Amino acid sequence: MLGRHRTKTPDTKLLAELLDRQAEALLQGENNEQELVEEYPELAESAGELFRLARRVSRTLQPVEPSAQFVRELGVRLSLEEVAPASRRWERWRKRLNRRPNVVGTIVSIVAIIALIVRLVGSVIMIIAFILSRRRSAATI
Repeated sequence: MLGRHRTKTPDTKLLAELLDRQAEALLQGENNEQELVEEYPELAESAGELFRLARRVSRTLQPVEPSAQFVRELGVRLSLEEVAPASRRWERWRKRLNRRPNVVGTIVSIVAIIALIVRLVGSVIMIIAFILSRRRSAATI
Protein backbone atom coordinates (compact mmCIF):
# COMPACT_ATOMS: atom_id res chain seq x y z
CA MET A 1 0.00 0.00 0.00
CA LEU A 2 1.52 3.21 -1.18
CA GLY A 3 1.98 5.72 1.63
CA ARG A 4 -0.94 4.50 3.66
CA HIS A 5 -0.49 3.49 7.21
CA ARG A 6 -2.99 2.33 9.69
CA THR A 7 -3.43 4.34 12.82
CA LYS A 8 -5.00 3.00 15.90
CA THR A 9 -8.60 4.33 15.99
CA PRO A 10 -10.37 4.64 19.32
CA ASP A 11 -13.50 2.70 20.00
CA THR A 12 -16.22 5.11 18.83
CA LYS A 13 -18.92 3.59 21.01
CA LEU A 14 -16.79 4.05 24.09
CA LEU A 15 -15.89 7.57 23.00
CA ALA A 16 -19.58 8.36 22.50
CA GLU A 17 -20.31 7.03 25.98
CA LEU A 18 -17.57 9.23 27.46
CA LEU A 19 -18.94 12.29 25.69
CA ASP A 20 -22.42 11.43 26.89
CA ARG A 21 -21.22 11.19 30.50
CA GLN A 22 -19.35 14.49 30.13
CA ALA A 23 -22.45 16.16 28.63
CA GLU A 24 -24.56 14.98 31.55
CA ALA A 25 -21.99 16.37 33.98
CA LEU A 26 -21.85 19.69 32.12
CA LEU A 27 -25.63 19.97 32.30
CA GLN A 28 -25.34 19.46 36.06
CA GLY A 29 -22.70 22.21 36.20
CA GLU A 30 -19.89 19.77 36.99
CA ASN A 31 -16.60 19.01 35.24
CA ASN A 32 -15.72 15.32 35.27
CA GLU A 33 -13.20 15.26 32.42
CA GLN A 34 -10.26 14.33 34.63
CA GLU A 35 -12.13 11.37 36.10
CA LEU A 36 -13.12 10.15 32.63
CA VAL A 37 -9.55 10.46 31.32
CA GLU A 38 -8.22 8.58 34.36
CA GLU A 39 -10.85 5.90 33.85
CA TYR A 40 -9.99 5.47 30.15
CA PRO A 41 -6.37 6.65 29.61
CA GLU A 42 -6.23 5.06 26.13
CA LEU A 43 -8.87 7.60 24.97
CA ALA A 44 -7.23 10.64 26.57
CA GLU A 45 -5.79 11.97 23.33
CA SER A 46 -8.95 11.48 21.24
CA ALA A 47 -11.35 12.55 23.96
CA GLY A 48 -9.36 15.65 24.97
CA GLU A 49 -10.29 17.61 21.83
CA LEU A 50 -13.87 16.43 21.99
CA PHE A 51 -14.13 17.37 25.66
CA ARG A 52 -12.89 20.91 24.92
CA LEU A 53 -15.36 21.22 22.05
CA ALA A 54 -18.20 19.95 24.24
CA ARG A 55 -17.27 22.47 26.96
CA ARG A 56 -17.36 25.35 24.45
CA VAL A 57 -20.69 24.19 23.04
CA SER A 58 -22.09 23.86 26.54
CA ARG A 59 -21.04 27.41 27.46
CA THR A 60 -22.45 28.74 24.21
CA LEU A 61 -25.79 27.02 24.64
CA GLN A 62 -26.35 28.06 28.25
CA PRO A 63 -29.89 29.40 28.68
CA VAL A 64 -29.96 33.16 28.98
CA GLU A 65 -31.82 34.60 31.93
CA PRO A 66 -33.08 38.17 31.53
CA SER A 67 -32.06 40.66 34.16
CA ALA A 68 -34.59 41.76 36.77
CA GLN A 69 -34.47 45.30 35.39
CA PHE A 70 -35.32 44.06 31.88
CA VAL A 71 -38.25 42.05 33.23
CA ARG A 72 -39.58 45.08 35.13
CA GLU A 73 -39.22 47.39 32.11
CA LEU A 74 -40.88 44.84 29.87
CA GLY A 75 -43.78 44.52 32.31
CA VAL A 76 -44.24 48.29 32.39
CA ARG A 77 -44.04 48.54 28.60
CA LEU A 78 -46.57 45.73 28.11
CA SER A 79 -48.96 47.23 30.65
CA LEU A 80 -48.74 50.59 28.85
CA GLU A 81 -49.45 48.89 25.54
CA GLU A 82 -52.49 47.27 27.13
CA VAL A 83 -53.71 50.66 28.39
CA ALA A 84 -53.06 52.40 25.06
CA PRO A 85 -55.67 50.45 23.04
CA ALA A 86 -58.23 51.01 25.80
CA SER A 87 -57.53 54.75 25.78
CA ARG A 88 -57.74 54.77 21.97
CA ARG A 89 -61.08 53.00 22.16
CA TRP A 90 -62.31 55.56 24.69
CA GLU A 91 -61.07 58.38 22.44
CA ARG A 92 -63.02 56.97 19.46
CA TRP A 93 -66.12 56.56 21.66
CA ARG A 94 -65.79 60.12 22.93
CA LYS A 95 -65.52 61.46 19.38
CA ARG A 96 -68.68 59.57 18.43
CA LEU A 97 -70.46 61.03 21.42
CA ASN A 98 -69.28 64.49 20.45
CA ARG A 99 -70.59 63.99 16.90
CA ARG A 100 -74.04 62.90 18.05
CA PRO A 101 -75.05 66.28 19.48
CA ASN A 102 -73.90 67.84 16.22
CA VAL A 103 -76.05 65.40 14.24
CA VAL A 104 -79.02 65.90 16.55
CA GLY A 105 -78.58 69.68 16.38
CA THR A 106 -78.49 69.54 12.60
CA ILE A 107 -81.68 67.45 12.48
CA VAL A 108 -83.47 69.83 14.87
CA SER A 109 -82.38 72.80 12.77
CA ILE A 110 -83.68 71.19 9.57
CA VAL A 111 -87.02 70.37 11.22
CA ALA A 112 -87.27 73.96 12.52
CA ILE A 113 -86.57 75.39 9.06
CA ILE A 114 -89.18 73.09 7.51
CA ALA A 115 -91.71 74.14 10.18
CA LEU A 116 -90.93 77.83 9.50
CA ILE A 117 -91.39 77.33 5.76
CA VAL A 118 -94.69 75.50 6.32
CA ARG A 119 -95.88 78.30 8.60
CA LEU A 120 -94.91 80.99 6.11
CA VAL A 121 -96.62 79.14 3.27
CA GLY A 122 -99.68 78.65 5.47
CA SER A 123 -99.69 82.35 6.34
CA VAL A 124 -99.43 83.31 2.67
CA ILE A 125 -102.31 80.96 1.82
CA MET A 126 -104.42 82.47 4.65
CA ILE A 127 -103.73 86.00 3.44
CA ILE A 128 -104.67 85.05 -0.13
CA ALA A 129 -107.83 83.34 1.13
CA PHE A 130 -108.73 86.38 3.24
CA ILE A 131 -108.23 88.75 0.31
CA LEU A 132 -110.30 86.55 -2.02
CA SER A 133 -113.12 86.26 0.51
CA ARG A 134 -113.18 90.07 0.91
CA ARG A 135 -113.38 90.57 -2.84
CA ARG A 136 -116.23 88.10 -3.13
CA SER A 137 -118.14 89.71 -0.32
CA ALA A 138 -117.52 93.20 -1.80
CA ALA A 139 -118.67 92.00 -5.20
CA THR A 140 -121.92 90.66 -3.79
CA ILE A 141 -122.86 93.80 -1.95
